[in-house]
Amino acid sequence: NTPLVSNVVTIIIQLAITNNNIVAPVVTSFCVSGNPASITGNVPSGGSGAYSYQWQSSTDNSNFINVAAATAKDYDPPVISADTYYRRLVTSGTCTVPVLSNVVSIKILSTTATPVFVDAAPSVCPGSGTTLKINSPITGITYNWYASPTKTSVLFSGTSYPTGNLTTAKTYYVEASNGTCSSTLATATV
Repeated sequence: NTPLVSNVVTIIIQLAITNNNIVAPVVTSFCVSGNPASITGNVPSGGSGAYSYQWQSSTDNSNFINVAAATAKDYDPPVISADTYYRRLVTSGTCTVPVLSNVVSIKILSTTATPVFVDAAPSVCPGSGTTLKINSPITGITYNWYASPTKTSVLFSGTSYPTGNLTTAKTYYVEASNGTCSSTLATATV
């Protein structure tokens, strides 16, 4: 009896997908809102060698949702106004269980409150001056005083500003800064 030999079936075991890493843009924090630069991802290894990507985002670093049409190796996030976390899922060939990348976070920093003057419209006699003061200054906050709303140059930094002698009405501007973000300008006219 001569045995009958069937055709050959080959079973290929694909290597697990590895090296799914993403890299944050240079700037990862903004005041109030910002437009982050692209988050870059490296090409993974393993699987079939052809990869499918899906980017996800989250505002709490726990509940991630797919970003519509974000299926490229890299991702350019839109303008954000809240802390946002990003990660990338990768599948390849028969490896259909997504492999998660590391998480990149983009932070929105809080701004300081706009300063309030003790008196925002003091009156003086011509040739006299006054001292403008911040009402309830906050420790650790820098108060920068300006002669114009364009903030061309800082006149003074501190919680009060001596105007010097004035012969006409003059407006002063001050902002509060925490070192990273600044408040909107407050205005006082003497």
